[in-house]
Amino acid sequence: MNEVSDILVNVKDANAFESVKSKLKPKLNRMRESNELAKAKQSAGNKAPSKEEMDRLTKEMEKLKNDSNWEKFQQAMWRYIQEVFRVSMAVPGAGEWIAQESGGTWNQSGSK
Repeated sequence: MNEVSDILVNVKDANAFESVKSKLKPKLNRMRESNELAKAKQSAGNKAPSKEEMDRLTKEMEKLKNDSNWEKFQQAMWRYIQEVFRVSMAVPGAGEWIAQESGGTWNQSGSK
C-alpha cells in the first residue's frame, strides 16, 4: 500500500494520473492477487465459525493490536485510502480504475 501511496502522492491532475498508470498497474494487480488469495482461503472454510473459533480469533486480534507491525499496517492502510480518495476527487474515473486494477470496490452511487 505504501508503494501505491508513494506514487499517488504526486498525482494532481488527469495528465499526472495517466503518466503513473504503468507504475501503478503491477502494484495494484499484486494487491488484487493477494485479496483473491485471502478470499479463496475464506471461501474454502465458508461455514459459520464456532464460539471457540470466534474466541480464538478475538484473542489473535488483541495480540495483533499490540504488535508494532499492526500500527504500521494501519498507518499504511489509512494513507492509501486518503491518497486514493484525493486522486479520485481530482481525476474523474481514477477511483474506478484503481478499484478495477486492485480488485477493490468503488462507491459509484454519486456517478449515476
